[in-house]
Amino acid sequence: MLAPAVLSSGKIVEFPFRDSKKTSYGLGWFLTDMCGQSVAAHGGTVAGFSSNLSWAVNRSVSAIALSNGKSLPDRTGVVDKPAARALRTALGCAET
Repeated sequence: MLAPAVLSSGKIVEFPFRDSKKTSYGLGWFLTDMCGQSVAAHGGTVAGFSSNLSWAVNRSVSAIALSNGKSLPDRTGVVDKPAARALRTALGCAET
């Protein structure tokens, strides 16, 4: 689940996600880097609710955020930035 998707050409799928320019997608997880740590994240929105789980896979650190709301009419939730901020704080590299 934490292995990045690979195209038939052998190239790893990469795209921008949050503050990272190099993010991949595993089976159900966005795979990115935060504070020099590998992070798996997944979230979503439905009917006015948002959720996000961000997990530093090599550390015993996770951040979970839930909300009664979403920020945009697409799938962007209001919890993505608070979850990332909480994980950065737990990893000791919070933005000021």
